[in-house]
Amino acid sequence: MDALGASGNDYDLYVLDSSGATVVSSSTTIQNGTQDPFEIVSPPNVGERVVVVLANGAARFLHIRSFGGQLAINTAGSIVGHAGATNAFACAAVDIHTAYPNPFSGGAAKVSNQFAAMPSVHIAWST
Repeated sequence: MDALGASGNDYDLYVLDSSGATVVSSSTTIQNGTQDPFEIVSPPNVGERVVVVLANGAARFLHIRSFGGQLAINTAGSIVGHAGATNAFACAAVDIHTAYPNPFSGGAAKVSNQFAAMPSVHIAWST
């Protein structure tokens, strides 16, 4: 994993319009050995495309976090960070009005709350 303050692998993050022809927003911070492995953009609108481009460095596994948004093409969800540590215990908070009286089953109608999270899309990379 590229360490904080020491990433030599440079990826850029773009949001394109629904046709893929126009850049709506971008994050192109240079990582050349002394920066964090991180790019962030404002939330894309429905139908816009999120694109990651390798500007320089090695091909890496990328983690794209959408802070509650849903990508049309993605892998199955997972727990990351401290909550994913061995012997850790994690839980999600949901709106009682959408979860009750049935057990939480996920999906677009029952999204877990993203407390203290910035509304954005960001990527981080590792080996």
